[in-house]
Amino acid sequence: MDFFEFRRQLEYKAERRGGLVLVAGRWFPSSKSCSAWGTVQETLPLAICQWVCPECGSIHGREVNAARNILAHGLAVLNSPMASSAKCEAGGEKNSSRCRMTMGKTVLCEAKS
Repeated sequence: MDFFEFRRQLEYKAERRGGLVLVAGRWFPSSKSCSAWGTVQETLPLAICQWVCPECGSIHGREVNAARNILAHGLAVLNSPMASSAKCEAGGEKNSSRCRMTMGKTVLCEAKS
């Protein structure tokens, strides 16, 4: 199954069950941000699997660090005051289960009940 199909199925099943899918933006720096300190590495070639944060000295594995950052961002979005009143960007329907997470702008929508 390719990524497009996985995402389509995930959104379909979330909508059927009243769930919510948050989508991180394409350029969200999940693997380049220190999950402990928040510092963003401007350049981090794909060949680098581990890196050390220059601010706090934490050693990060690229994949685990990215997962931690995506989780933290998703929780921050869900706990934000905008979460219950914002309109959904994806599809433009407030009752859609698809939402986007981006660095500068966070947009949420309510799941169907």
